[in-house]
Amino acid sequence: VCTYICTIQQAPVHARKVREAHHSKEERMTYIAIEAVILTIILFIPVVVSDDNAQIPPQTSQVDNWFRTKIKAYTARKRNLDPVLAVAEAGTKVIKVRADGTGDFKTVTDAINSIPNGNKNRVIVSIGGGNYTEKIRVVQNKPFVTFYGAPNDMPTLVFAGTAAQYGTVDSATLIVESDYFSAVNIIIAVRNPKFFFVLNSAPRPNGRKQGAQAVALRVAGDKAAFYNCKMIGFQDTVCDDKGRHFYKNCYIEGTVDFIFGNAKSLFVNVETHVIPGDGMSMITAQARESGSFDSGFSFVHCNVTGTGGNAYLGRAWKPFAKVVYAYTAMSHVVKPEGWSDNFHPDDDKTVFYGEYDCSGPGSDLSHRVGFAKKLSDADEAHHSKEERIMANTAVEAVILTIIFFIPVVVSDDNGQIPPQRSQVDDWFRTNIGAYTARKGTLDPALAEAEAGTKVIKVRANGTGDFKTVTDAINSIPKGNKNRVIVSIGGGNYTEKIRLVRDKPFVTFYGAPNDMPRLVYNGTAAQYGTVDSATLIVESDYFSAVNVIFAVRNPLVFSVLNSAPRPDGKKQGAQALALRVTGDKAAFYNCKMIGFQDTLCDDRGRHFYKDCYIEGTVDFIFGFAKSIFLNVETHVIPGDGVAFITAQAMDNGTSNSGFSFLHCNVTGTGGHAYLGRAWRAFAKVVHAYTAMSDVVKPEGWSDNRHPDYDKNLFYGEYDCSGPGSDVSRRVGFAKKLSDADAKPFLSLSFVDGSKWLLPPASL
Repeated sequence: VCTYICTIQQAPVHARKVREAHHSKEERMTYIAIEAVILTIILFIPVVVSDDNAQIPPQTSQVDNWFRTKIKAYTARKRNLDPVLAVAEAGTKVIKVRADGTGDFKTVTDAINSIPNGNKNRVIVSIGGGNYTEKIRVVQNKPFVTFYGAPNDMPTLVFAGTAAQYGTVDSATLIVESDYFSAVNIIIAVRNPKFFFVLNSAPRPNGRKQGAQAVALRVAGDKAAFYNCKMIGFQDTVCDDKGRHFYKNCYIEGTVDFIFGNAKSLFVNVETHVIPGDGMSMITAQARESGSFDSGFSFVHCNVTGTGGNAYLGRAWKPFAKVVYAYTAMSHVVKPEGWSDNFHPDDDKTVFYGEYDCSGPGSDLSHRVGFAKKLSDADEAHHSKEERIMANTAVEAVILTIIFFIPVVVSDDNGQIPPQRSQVDDWFRTNIGAYTARKGTLDPALAEAEAGTKVIKVRANGTGDFKTVTDAINSIPKGNKNRVIVSIGGGNYTEKIRLVRDKPFVTFYGAPNDMPRLVYNGTAAQYGTVDSATLIVESDYFSAVNVIFAVRNPLVFSVLNSAPRPDGKKQGAQALALRVTGDKAAFYNCKMIGFQDTLCDDRGRHFYKDCYIEGTVDFIFGFAKSIFLNVETHVIPGDGVAFITAQAMDNGTSNSGFSFLHCNVTGTGGHAYLGRAWRAFAKVVHAYTAMSDVVKPEGWSDNRHPDYDKNLFYGEYDCSGPGSDVSRRVGFAKKLSDADAKPFLSLSFVDGSKWLLPPASL
C-alpha cells in the first residue's frame, strides 16, 4: 500500500539534483512575491518534495507537518523544476480582476484573454470579491496560470451551463485545459458566499430530464493543484479529466459520479460530502479503460461525510477503474458493499478498488463486495508494478509548482538568503508567512497569542487609552497570553520603560506618518550599564515596528537616551538606548542611535531587519544570537578608535553570535573595528555586507588578548566596498568558504520558522 500514499515517482537523476540544490550557491534565488496579497497572506513559492518515496504518516495530526517537511522552498530547488516551469516562475505577473472596475479587468474572461498564446511566465489572476457571471476556459496554450481569491473577500464565479446545452464535460463553469494551473481559496461551489466560488447554478437533476447534469470544474491540463478549494454541485461536480493533479484541504460535494474522469490524482485531507435525497449515490467514477493506462484516484487522510447509507465509494464506469482510500474516515453514508461494478460482473477481475487502515462506521469491511481489496503492507508486495506506481506519479511535477500558493505557508529555516541585495525583501516575504497562513507551524503559545490580539492606544494628548507607555505596560496582566499591540501616537514620551519577563507577546508600534519618541537620560553611573537603557525588554516574543532607538530624528519613533556623549574621562558615562533580554524578539524599520553601548543585545534569539544602529564604542554588544538583515551600522566620527560589536560568547559550548547579512557599515575615518573580543569566544560574521572605508584594514581586534585568537570566530563572506579588502586583515580573521558561511545565511541561525512573523500593521 506504500505506493498509494507516496507523492512523487522515484528518479535517480532527480535525487542527484536534490543534492546539487542542497550545496549550490546559485540556488539561492527568490521568487518575486505578489504585492497585492502580501498584506493578507504571504504566498509561499512552490517547491518539490525532498524525499520522493516518503510515505504520508498514518496519524492525521501529522499530515501537515509531513507536508511542510517534504516540501522545500522554490529558492532551494530551482534546478529541479521542469525547465519551462523554472523560467515561468522567474517572471511572475499579477492581473487584477475587480467587478467594480478598479482592477485591470472587470471579468475573468477578459483577464484570461489578455494572456498571450504560448505564455511562458506565471500569471496570477487576482480576483476581487463579488459575482462573476461567465463561462471561463483557460485554453491549452496558456499555461502557468493561477487563480487567487483573497481570503477575506473571496469571489464567486457562476454560470448555468448543463450537459443538454454543452455536453457534459463542456458544461463546466471553469474549464482548465492548460498545464501548471493552480488555484487557491477557490471554492467550486454553489452555496457559500464566504468563499471564492466556481459555481454552476443549473438546478439539481431530478433523474428524469436528460442532460440535466452540470459540471462546476473540469481539469484537462497536466500538473494542476488546488488548495483550500470547494467544488459544490450535484451530478458530475468535478470532471478530473486527464493529467496529474493534486488536491489538498478541499471540499467536494455532490450526488452521482461527483468526482469522475481519467486523471491521476492525489487527494489529501479532502472531504467528499454526499448530498442526501437521491436513492443511490456514487462518489467516484474513475475512467481507466485498460491495464496499460496510468491513471487513478488516491484519497489519503480524507473524510467521507453525509447521511443515509446510500453511497458507493466508486462505480466501475470503465473496466479498469482504480481508486484507493487510505487513512480515511468514513461515515455511515457509505453502503456496506462499498463499491459497485456498475452491473458489469466481468469487470470485477480488472477493477482496482482498495482500502487501507480506514476508520469510522462506513469503513467496516465485513460486507464489502468480493472484488474490493483490503490492502495491507504484505499485500502490497503482490501487486503488479503497474498497480503499485499509481500514487507515486499522481502529482509528480505538480508539487514542483502548484504548491506555489499553498494556504498554509511554511517558514523555511534552511532557505539561504540570496546573494543579490535586490532580492532580499522577496526572499523574506517568501520565507516568513503571515500568522493566518502559518498558525499550525508556530510555537503553540505564540499561535494562541496571535489568535487574540488586543490594541492599546497611547496618546500624549490624552485621546488614547493611556498618556504614557509605562501606564499602558502596567495595564497588561502578568502571565499575559495574547498579543498586545501598544500603538504609540506622535510626540515625546519622557519615561524609562521596562517590559518585565512575565508580560510576553507585546508589540510597540509607531504610525509610519507620525512616529513617536521615547526619551530618558539614564547613564551607567546612575543605573549600571545594562540597566541604563531607556527601553528594557525582558519578556519573550516582543516586536517593534517603526521604533527607532535614537536621539536625533524627530520624524521617526525614537527610543532615545538623551545622556551626553562620553568623553573618555568620566566613568559610567555610557548610556543604552535599548536592551533586549527576552527570547524571540524582532525589530523592523527601527533605529538605535547613541554613542557607547547603544544596543545591548543581551541574550536570546533576535532578528533585526531594515534597521539603523549608530554609535562609537561597542555599540552592539551582548550574548544574544541574532540576525541583522539589511541593517546599517553607522560609526560616529570623532573618537580615536571605534568598535562596532563586542560579542560576548565566553566558551566553546555556548550558542550565541551575530550574523550580519546584506548590511552596510558606514562612517568616515578608517578607525573602526568590525568587532573586538570582549569575550574569549566572540562570534561575528558579515556576509554580503557593503563596508565603507571607515573599517580599519585589520578589521578585527582581539582586545589585546592574543590567547583569544585561536578561539574567536570572526568571519567575512562575499562582502564589498573599500572596507572589505581582506589583504591586511588580522591573522585570526576568517575568509569564509561556502560551507563555512552556510550556517549563518538562513533563518535556522535563530530558529526563525517557529516564531518569526512579518511586521505588524495597523
